[in-house]
Formats: sequence, structure tokens, C-alpha cells
Amino acid sequence: MTFLTTRIEQAPLPPALRSYALNVLSGLPDGDRLLHGDFHPGNVLVASDRISVIDWVNATRGVPEADHARTLLLLGWSALPPDAPAALRVLLRAGRSLLARQYARAYVRGFHDSRGSHRSWSTVVAWLTVHAAARLSEGIEAEHPALIRLVERARRRARSAG
Repeated sequence: MTFLTTRIEQAPLPPALRSYALNVLSGLPDGDRLLHGDFHPGNVLVASDRISVIDWVNATRGVPEADHARTLLLLGWSALPPDAPAALRVLLRAGRSLLARQYARAYVRGFHDSRGSHRSWSTVVAWLTVHAAARLSEGIEAEHPALIRLVERARRRARSAG
């Protein structure tokens, strides 16, 4: 988690949101499972009867919910190519939305913990908040407003629930 802590500390976040994201991170579990760290369609190669996942430079150990949340973030909030024609951008948004929903459903159906029960969606949401804050440090300006809104909404929900 040191990597994520550093990324959140470097992110262009208001201090209250940075503190909130770091607090959420401190309450999340560690793990020892292999995580890709950047799993998205661009890192999956399909050739006839083989599927390969590439680009393992961000691989780490952790809990599967962390990787799942990062993938959901990339599918739902990553910036589209700025030079793409408007019609293609509309199609890409719709396709990504559908892909994100299907990916989330497959994850929920397929992943059980050692006791056979589904992992908590609230844990995935917490990881999504942490990854949104950390992604701000990647310098993709077009994503900043949406990522900050995501962290702000999570903080508001936590305040109203607590």
C-alpha cells in the first residue's frame, strides 16, 4: 500500500479529500494474491484460440477487490482519445459502459472468498475511491474533474452514513 499512499500524497487533491482517501486506504485489507494493476481491454491479446494478458509492470500483491476496482475505474472513468471523432467517442462510451457492467457482473458471480460467500461490494467501492485518488497523480488532466467528483461523493456518503 505504500505505492498507493505515495500516489495519493502526490495527487492534486484538496487536503480534505487527500486525507479522506488516505484514511480509507488505511482501513483496507492487505493481501498476498497476484494483482495485475492495469487490467483493461488494451492489455488483453486475443489470437485464435489463445488469450494473453500483457503489460505486467504494475503487478503487485494484494486483495482481488483492489485489482477489480482499478479495472472498473479504467473502464468507467479513463479519458477517451481526445482526437477521436465525436461519433466514435459516443460508441466508445457506450461500449465501455456495457463492458464495465458485464465485467462487474462476471466478477461478482465468479469470485468467492474461502468461506464461499461473495466479497463485500463496499470493499470494492472503497478501493475504487482509493484508486480514483491515486490516479490523479498520473497527470491525465481530462480525467481530473470526474475523479475528484468520485472521491467527493464517497466522502459525502461516508459523512452522511456516519
